[in-house]
Amino acid sequence: MVAFPPLLTPIESNYRACTIPYRFPSDNPKKPTPTELQWIDLFLNSIPSFKKRAESDTTVPDAPVRAEKFAQRYGDVLEDFKKDPESHGGPPDCILLCRLREIILRELGFIDIFKRFKDEENAKAISLFKDVVQLNDAIEDDSKRLENLVRGIFAGNIFNLGSAELAEVFSKDGMSFLASCQNLVPRPWVIDDLDAFKVKWSKKSWKKVVIFVDNSGADIILGILPFARELLRHGTQVVLAANDMPSINDVTYTELIEIIAKLKDENRQLMGVDMSNLSIANSGNDLPVIDLTRVSQLLAYLASDADLVVLEGMGRGIETNLYAQFKCDSLKIGMVKHPEVAQFLGGRLYDCVFKYNEVINTAQPTPQYQQSAEFLISQAKLIGLEFQSIEFVPNKPLILLKWPGSDPTLPSILLNSHTDVVTVEQDKWVHHPFGARLDSHGNIFARGSQDMKCVGMQYLEAIRRLKSSGFVPLRSVYLSFVPDEEIGGHDGAEKFADSDIFNSMNVGIVLDEGLASPGENYRIFYAERCPWWLVIKATGAPGHGAKLYDNSAMENLLKSIESVRRFRASQFDMVKAGLKAEGEVISVNMVFLKAGTPPTGLVMNLQPSEAEAGFDIRVPPTADPESLERRIVEEWAPASRYMTFQLGQFMSGRSVLTKTDSSNPWWNLLEEAVRKANGKLGKPEIFPASTDARYFRQLGLPAFGFSPMANTPKLLHDHNEFLNQDEYLKGIRIYESIIKAYASYTSNGGFMRSCEGAEQRHS
Repeated sequence: MVAFPPLLTPIESNYRACTIPYRFPSDNPKKPTPTELQWIDLFLNSIPSFKKRAESDTTVPDAPVRAEKFAQRYGDVLEDFKKDPESHGGPPDCILLCRLREIILRELGFIDIFKRFKDEENAKAISLFKDVVQLNDAIEDDSKRLENLVRGIFAGNIFNLGSAELAEVFSKDGMSFLASCQNLVPRPWVIDDLDAFKVKWSKKSWKKVVIFVDNSGADIILGILPFARELLRHGTQVVLAANDMPSINDVTYTELIEIIAKLKDENRQLMGVDMSNLSIANSGNDLPVIDLTRVSQLLAYLASDADLVVLEGMGRGIETNLYAQFKCDSLKIGMVKHPEVAQFLGGRLYDCVFKYNEVINTAQPTPQYQQSAEFLISQAKLIGLEFQSIEFVPNKPLILLKWPGSDPTLPSILLNSHTDVVTVEQDKWVHHPFGARLDSHGNIFARGSQDMKCVGMQYLEAIRRLKSSGFVPLRSVYLSFVPDEEIGGHDGAEKFADSDIFNSMNVGIVLDEGLASPGENYRIFYAERCPWWLVIKATGAPGHGAKLYDNSAMENLLKSIESVRRFRASQFDMVKAGLKAEGEVISVNMVFLKAGTPPTGLVMNLQPSEAEAGFDIRVPPTADPESLERRIVEEWAPASRYMTFQLGQFMSGRSVLTKTDSSNPWWNLLEEAVRKANGKLGKPEIFPASTDARYFRQLGLPAFGFSPMANTPKLLHDHNEFLNQDEYLKGIRIYESIIKAYASYTSNGGFMRSCEGAEQRHS
């Protein structure tokens, strides 16, 4: 048995086969928790239905006697857990409780107590298969056909005898598949990502799908197989993973092979669909729940290149793997058939779970912009926002959303964020950097959790809440999700700000990203330092590695580096002494150093003829750029030492400042909105790095850098970047207050005087 390859790594810190927290580290190990007691009672209540099935198992001699022994022994085990949760290999969770039940049944000779029931239900479902498939095929609209298939999965998934309540219903009245399809709880379900899934489904982009199947009868035959057949029609490879051994009424690997054989038509197809891309795999599992760290080697091999994993059923998809994280897309789908699960999810009994997670990696240098764009557009559709995808540069979409205001003559509000993030060193992270892992302290670990996926999602959720409350904005509200901020924004925000599209938006105020604050006050930025990317190059005569001589390339470069180091120390000392804030000094950091002799490069016994060093310099708007340029020419890269230099395309003139006093109405509104939402603003600052806000300020527009993250260490671009869920949720409320205040502002004037240092382009 091996770990399931699509699981996020490191598995030890990213995966646990248990959705509901039965206990926490602070709980007394000798005393059962309320959740443990609740689930122990659930399994106790199921004993009579299992005993009844065991009594009627004709393959076991003295079945009634043995069934009584099962009920007694399993009941004793469960009572033991109430006295000592560490007994019998505890503390208990759903996997252990299921495992002990199966062990006792098998020790008493009961291998498959639901065999007769499964055979009967399989026969009924096979007789209905053709009609169900024809009904699906008759639906011409692809989206509606998918929804009908999903409803079929939910309807089939009702047929689960692991639930005491459903077992009682079956024994009395039976169930109708078609009636179940019609009687599902209405949408939105307790977890409902169907609309987002529809968008991805329409792209027909999955090459291989692994589906962990659940029950026999209607579940597998009328629910999963029509869904799998539709994937096969798309040209997708499908792997159906079924249990190795019987458990409750779950379908086994051998039973599934028999079912497929009976459903083949005369052309050995599945109702006219070629089956060459269909594989049946033994999952290696023998329970109605599953631990994905233990699957068969065959399944691991088949799943190694999967790009969608589907976990179906309450046990596999909800109780053990609802929060399982994968390297590829995943879908958890099942019906809630235990009151305890419904309570945990905040839903209803027989509610539906359709949890779809799309993996989108937007790290530079190869961000998945198209997938990101599709996700954002799907969210716009769900919220009810106007949307457009704009490509100023091919394959770099900028997504622009609009919430129209009732008075389009008033200047609009722009909420800007970027979709790309910086790269990661995965082995330096305690959790997968693209897994959005929520730890026991409520910290969400993810690249972009601070910079700045958090802000973009907070914008969307704040607007979703405002729309749900009935609020109607006076001013139009735009949301821009731009590419390439992390590499300068030249193909994103810079081109956007210079476009006719932007000019037509009549923007009056821009919000962009800020920084986390370790204290209780939110940080707010009204300007930023200009980035200067400096490369200093030294040349000199090459020489033997043992020779001592003057003016070698390395000697000259090291003199420059030392001069830069002294200047950096003088600036940093002012920050350390509290004389200036980080954004008020010139920062200089060496980011690369290279040397060698063309074309061979590095040779250990040869002094190089060329040497280079790269520096990331950030210049505050209060500094004198001409003085810094003279320093570079005269001290850091003097021609007298055979030095040259280049300033990269990031270099720009003085930064523009947005006013933070009573003359700027946008500042007044922001301060009051944050206060109303129980937040506190710190002293306005100059942003120590650079953001896309500079492109808007250069047009004369007021722009604030603001990310509502208080009590949070600053970890942008760092290993183990995280944001606490409480801070994230509070940030949504902060943005609700700000957006409402800005969108309700009635005055048409004032904003023209809100910036200093740039000509006004907009009116």
